[in-house]
Amino acid sequence: MTTPAQSHPDEPPRQEPSTTADRKTHLTLPLTAPFPTISAVETLHFDTGMVRYQMTGPRLTGSITIAADPAPTLTTPEERIRVELGFEPRPNTFRTDRPLVNGIEVSGTGNITPQLIPDMTYGNLGLRRTTRRRWDDAVPDHSAKYLTEAIRALLHRWTTLPQLHDLMHAHARHLAPTRLAHLRTYTIDRLRQREVDLHHKLADLHRELTAAEELAAELHTLATSPPPRQPTTTPETNPPRTQLL
Repeated sequence: MTTPAQSHPDEPPRQEPSTTADRKTHLTLPLTAPFPTISAVETLHFDTGMVRYQMTGPRLTGSITIAADPAPTLTTPEERIRVELGFEPRPNTFRTDRPLVNGIEVSGTGNITPQLIPDMTYGNLGLRRTTRRRWDDAVPDHSAKYLTEAIRALLHRWTTLPQLHDLMHAHARHLAPTRLAHLRTYTIDRLRQREVDLHHKLADLHRELTAAEELAAELHTLATSPPPRQPTTTPETNPPRTQLL
């Protein structure tokens, strides 16, 4: 089981932030054997709700970004944590400072539930080499496990942050404009168009139903009407005589 992350002994006790300024904390992270202890600089970004961890250790450097992952659905999903390898200095920009483990630059993104953290594997993080060659993007097993253990320790640390509620709220606020635009374009507009289409189909259906009911009424009248009276023949009183030749 991973030992919980601890702050550096030279650091003063952590306090709740009074402003939205970023806050840095130096951490020491003991990993499970056979992996070594690493260090990390934790930066809380209260404007975006993201937390950046700049790792330093034997044959390991680079950044991990962790934030709550609000689901873009109308239903309440299970709680998820988004892990991104590298750091995005500005929204919608190329990630920098990706982890370098045993000389291999690694990319990846994962959505992790808190319950998955103890049993998380590198497959849950989508770890791959930072390369355009899709047939050669596998990370060696030992390197992938090393990086996964480091991320597991960071996740344990993130879930125990005193400022976690404020960070989650800040991240939800940060993503709200993008989620709103996505919701309007891909959900509300689509549902409104479906509503219009259904109104048109309903009008066509109503016309067909009216015509069918009118025909049914005509057929019912025809089927229940009495049969026509047969014409009667009046017998002749003086039938013509047959003349014999």
